[in-house]
Amino acid sequence: MTTKESDALEPADPMKLRDRSTLKDALIKRAEGKQRDKHKNIETQIKLSVFFFSAAADGRTARKTYDLVLRSAIVAEEEGLYALWAPERHFDPFGAPFPDPALLLAAVAAKTSSLRLRAGSVVLPLHDPLEVAERWGSLQEISGGRVGVSFATGWNKRDFVTRPLAYAHRREQLMQDIEAVRALWRKELTTRVGPEGETFQVQAYPAPTSEIPLWLTSSKSAATWGAAHRHGANLLTAVLEQGLDQVLERTRTVRRNGYGGEITLMMHAGLQENPQLALEAARDPLGVYLRQHMAMYAAGGLPAGIDVNSVSAEDQEALLMHGVNRYMNESGLFGSAETNYGRVLNMQTAGVTELACLVDFGGEEEAIIATIRELGRLQRQLADARG
Repeated sequence: MTTKESDALEPADPMKLRDRSTLKDALIKRAEGKQRDKHKNIETQIKLSVFFFSAAADGRTARKTYDLVLRSAIVAEEEGLYALWAPERHFDPFGAPFPDPALLLAAVAAKTSSLRLRAGSVVLPLHDPLEVAERWGSLQEISGGRVGVSFATGWNKRDFVTRPLAYAHRREQLMQDIEAVRALWRKELTTRVGPEGETFQVQAYPAPTSEIPLWLTSSKSAATWGAAHRHGANLLTAVLEQGLDQVLERTRTVRRNGYGGEITLMMHAGLQENPQLALEAARDPLGVYLRQHMAMYAAGGLPAGIDVNSVSAEDQEALLMHGVNRYMNESGLFGSAETNYGRVLNMQTAGVTELACLVDFGGEEEAIIATIRELGRLQRQLADARG
């Protein structure tokens, strides 16, 4: 008979049972404490950031857009917001001011000291990993370690006119290229072929002296969420092709399965202290913005597979109005800090760690600045609730 079997057959000793119960309780509490520590930032801290993605057709010149971004960055930092996100866009009026997020964020770095600088997203299949490693490694040093990059496969065929052969295999290539960039940031050498067929061992300079956090961009693909978990990357997602309830359910699921990375959710935001004024100020510009978005899809192909050009003008208007109402009532932050507090708290509880708020969808500059200040007020309300 083994010791364990013998113990099991012994008469119950109250002192032993109490000791075992105490030990069991201690182990349970220890495990629960570790779990709380692992997800402490997930359960108690949600960060609010600003995101820029304006269209050239919104009436602002590129110069005015850049001035607005810099002014917004200063205000965001004053208000204690977390980061400023900028996209990579090419060859289309929608997002036209943003062909090079690193260049714009370098200007933001010069105007700020604590605001994080985020790219959402770098379309990695459009670039050589060596160039990406150098560009963002440089910005990491310029900014004092405030950089983060989200990588995406890309979807718009027109974006790939500079690298047409990369389009077909962009999904398979993405993770390989991400690992190549990471290796270069670790100062590892890569082998490249020179102009006369000779081989060179190449290192990217400058190597960042602090780690650059990485995100994967996912519009709705569950496979991308899984890849982020496997490769130790954060997630950047949105409510463009999925509802907020779907995003939050998926967030809860991956948290239960042990995913501990950042989950950053992009949302349109139009806020003021007076919620009715905020709604009135945002409705028409949001409609124009979504119309421009639809035009981009008509030119480049809709990821969801809808042929916009086959939809009648009347049905397009109905889709636009549906989109405006959906964003303003369900899938955005519109109104005031108070009217959105519960919704943000719900996202925080689900496991979202950051809201990247798209603020530049065509409203007046002062309305955009008011939104950023109201986001700061909302951030402070959330902090006060945590004590």
